Amino acid sequence: MQENKVGKILSYIIILLNLYFFVPYMYRSYIKIEKLKREQLEIKEKIKIVKKKIEDYNIRIEKLGDDFQREKIARDRLQMVKENEEIYRFIDK
Repeated sequence: MQENKVGKILSYIIILLNLYFFVPYMYRSYIKIEKLKREQLEIKEKIKIVKKKIEDYNIRIEKLGDDFQREKIARDRLQMVKENEEIYRFIDK
């Protein structure tokens, strides 16, 4: 009878020691996993943004094949004009 009580007490002590030593490690691992999941979601969002930019750039590149679009870019960005063409600019004071 006495040995049975000692065996139970020893098994409880062993269980408590295991919990004392391993639970903090498990908790830290859980925290690390959650942090990595958040980082993964952030990276996926950044990837979506970059893919959208790539699509936009590809559309712009395709438009460069059109003569009208090339002329529009040359006129707007490079301020080019055709011969005998007059340009009017409005200046605010």
